[in-house]
Amino acid sequence: MTNPVREGFGGALNAALDEVLRSPTPNISVADAGTVAAFISAWSRTLSEHARHLRTTSQALTAPVVVAYTSNMNAFSKLHGWEKHLMLGAVANNKFAGMLIAATGEIAGCVHPTAVVDTNTCEQLITASGLEATPTIALVSASKLWVWPDGINGAAAPLERQLNDASKVFNEASIATELDQFYEIHARQTQKWWKDAALRTTVENPEGEVQNDLHLFLLARNSESAWIRAEEVVGNGRADLTITPRPPFASGQSAVLELKTLRDVRTPRKPGSTPIKMSPKKNWAWACSGVQQAAGYREKHGMNLAMLCLYDFCAANSPAVSLAVDPYAKKYGVSHYRYWITLTNAEHRDERYPLNP
Repeated sequence: MTNPVREGFGGALNAALDEVLRSPTPNISVADAGTVAAFISAWSRTLSEHARHLRTTSQALTAPVVVAYTSNMNAFSKLHGWEKHLMLGAVANNKFAGMLIAATGEIAGCVHPTAVVDTNTCEQLITASGLEATPTIALVSASKLWVWPDGINGAAAPLERQLNDASKVFNEASIATELDQFYEIHARQTQKWWKDAALRTTVENPEGEVQNDLHLFLLARNSESAWIRAEEVVGNGRADLTITPRPPFASGQSAVLELKTLRDVRTPRKPGSTPIKMSPKKNWAWACSGVQQAAGYREKHGMNLAMLCLYDFCAANSPAVSLAVDPYAKKYGVSHYRYWITLTNAEHRDERYPLNP
C-alpha cells in the first residue's frame, strides 16, 4: 500500500505529530502519525471540509483535487520534481482545484507541476508517478468524495461518499448499517484475509487485518463526523475500534466495536505444517470473551454502546455461535453481529441464492 520511496519522513511526519498533539481527541494516536490511517483520516476530513466551504459560499469545484499517499513526501518530491508546500492542508478554504498531491500527514504535501483538468489526466499522472497502488482520495465535486483504500489499481473497492450539510447521527442502527456495508463491499467475498484456500486457513493475524480494513473504511466515510480510533492490539489478537461523534458535524452515541474472528483451523506458521483444528466450543468461548471485553471497555471509558462483531471464516456457516453468545450479550447489554466470510464466489452464491432452501 505504499510507493517505493522509504527514506525517513522529514517535515511531513513532524507536522502530522504536531496535529495529533493539538487535538484533544484525535482520530489517530501519536504512534499512528504518518500511517495510512492517519493520511485517510486527515485528507478525507480536509477535503470534505473544503467541499463544505464551497457549498456554503455557493462555489463549484472547477477541477478535481486528488491526494495520494507517500511514505516520504520529501524523498518523493526530490525523486519526481513535485513542488513542496509545507502548509498545504492547514486551511480548508484554500484553493485546491486542479491539484494532484502526494502527502504523508495532514499538513504538507508536494504538488504535481501540471494542473489536473479531469480524472483521465489524473489517472495517467498517478500511474506515471508510481502512485497507483497507494491510498488515494479524490474530491470530484462539492458534494462527492471518492476513497481508494488500496490505490486506484488496488484490490479494495473504491468508496463513494456523498457530502452534504446535514449533521450525522450515530446510534446502534446507523453503526450497524456501516458494518453491513463494510461486510458487503469488502469482507464477504474477500481474498485478502485468506492465506491458503485449499486448507481454509486465514492470514496469521486475521483480527488485525479485519481491524485495519474496517478502520480505514470507517475513516474514509466518517472522518469529518466522528473520531474513530483503533486501540492497541493486546493479548491474543484483541482488536477494538471506538467511534465518538464529532460536534458540530455529528451527534448521538459513542461506541466500542470488539472484533473477533472464528476459524475451523489455526493458521500454521511453518510452511507445510498441518493446521490445528479449532473446536466449535473454542470458537464459542472466544466469541463470548468478546462480550466481556466489549462491556468492560464501555464501562471503563464511559461509552454508550458495546458492539461485538464476529467475522466467521468457518465452512459450516452455523448460527450456533450466535446462540452461545446471545444470553451473555443480553445480560451485559452488548449487541452482537455475525458476518460469514465466504471462501469462493460459489459459496457466496449458494448461501445467498440457494437452489435447495
